[in-house]
Amino acid sequence: MPQRFLVTGGAGYVGSHLVAALLDRGDTVTVIDNLRTGHRSAVPAGATLVVADLSDGPMIDSVLQGATWDAVFHFASLSQVGESMRMPMRYLLDNAGNGIRLIDSCVRHGVTKFVLSSTAALFNLGGADPIPEDAPIDPQSAYGDSKWMIERALRWAGQVHGLRAASLRYFNAAGADPAGRFGEDHRPESHLVPLVIDAALGRRGALDVFGNDSFFSIDPLDAIPRRCFLSRPLAKVEDACADQERCANEQEPGLGCDDRALHCYLNYAADSQESADPTLSSKVCSGHFFSA
Repeated sequence: MPQRFLVTGGAGYVGSHLVAALLDRGDTVTVIDNLRTGHRSAVPAGATLVVADLSDGPMIDSVLQGATWDAVFHFASLSQVGESMRMPMRYLLDNAGNGIRLIDSCVRHGVTKFVLSSTAALFNLGGADPIPEDAPIDPQSAYGDSKWMIERALRWAGQVHGLRAASLRYFNAAGADPAGRFGEDHRPESHLVPLVIDAALGRRGALDVFGNDSFFSIDPLDAIPRRCFLSRPLAKVEDACADQERCANEQEPGLGCDDRALHCYLNYAADSQESADPTLSSKVCSGHFFSA
């Protein structure tokens, strides 16, 4: 039976892929996005786009009270870790403040399920690779802390008001719509995989990835890893969306994936965007990349 979903940040990278997945199975989707970093063109045809900021409480209330919602998916946020350390108050106000405002509106308008696109930046890595699911929460950035504040608000909304919530903690989402309809379009680009691919194809200079125990530099064309297996937590975008859907459809209390760290390891090869250039395809080497 078709369902009705609200997706905040649905004009962004992972959000737009989830919207497409929901529409493909016959659901009704409304997107709220301020288009600050999202793109109108990324919202799949068939979805209703409301251009609004989550700081606009009356607008959010008007959207939520206008229909009965099977679940709300919350993707909208500022997401640059480095920027959050320069402007922590902006991140706490935009992410935590607006997220809590959205949760409050959901409670008041009878929404019963809420799925948060959280982050693995909640953890203090401390050398753990992969990050265990019982790793202590110790955000090392204002961005990570802003997501943790939203998770805490969801805990109280569940305990007091019965809102069933799931928080998916992932980072380094990679890939594109399998049907080729859309993919990443960050400006500026900050995700590891597209930066690796751009360096390999000569679209940018050498890419330096820093870590405590390894250093690797990619130089365009004269030293291209054609198949570079990435050894860090990477979430394949369609897998991340599938987990979001599963959480929203779970019938048991807690949605079945509370406090879950989604760490999908990918053998995501740099030749996923293979070039016909014989010079490129003849450059073969391998290496492990470790991000800070």
